[in-house]
Amino acid sequence: MITTTLSHQALFRAGSNVNNCTVTEKLSGDRVLLYLCPECGDIGCGAYSVQTQESDEHFIRDLFAYENGYEEPRIIKGIGPFTFEKQSYEAAITGASALCLT
Repeated sequence: MITTTLSHQALFRAGSNVNNCTVTEKLSGDRVLLYLCPECGDIGCGAYSVQTQESDEHFIRDLFAYENGYEEPRIIKGIGPFTFEKQSYEAAITGASALCLT
């Protein structure tokens, strides 16, 4: 399995096409869902998302928000930005995905 920087979305979140659900977890633009309804995987129940930026050396997570798919995201003030060194982040995701495959 080839992992990418967003592999954890497909591996660990309800609503991914891996488990035959249809929720889109990578939202339009540069937002990614972090947490959504654990029972149905529907953003309509409410979800938390984050703006994602990538540079050559870092991943930056900023503008955490609550959203439901039919209103504009409500930004949660006072959280972030968080900067992750790219190689360490990718190694952690790859390691976590390997746990799911065993």
